[in-house]
Amino acid sequence: MELATEKLVEKKIIDWSKDICPIYKIYYNGARFGLQFEVYIFYETDKELQTNIASGKTELTKTEFLRILQELNCSHEISSGVCFEFDSHENVVKNYEGNYFLKLR
Repeated sequence: MELATEKLVEKKIIDWSKDICPIYKIYYNGARFGLQFEVYIFYETDKELQTNIASGKTELTKTEFLRILQELNCSHEISSGVCFEFDSHENVVKNYEGNYFLKLR
């Protein structure tokens, strides 16, 4: 996915989430060489993460994210499969010294 499209997808999903389950940060690992398109969505706190999982809001987020990809004609990402991982910024700070690179590798 091109950088401009990534930024547009990110803006759309963050705007959508503001009143539902505010997203703190998003990272991608693009679909290359037949690999899945990976989406890492972070909420600010562990409590928000657990609440959003329990209430089904992470599933709503997946559905909306896929809808946005479809709307923007990101068929390559969808066809290669999309893998979602949800976590919290609080966890990254506690367990990875606040370093998202360490968390994502």
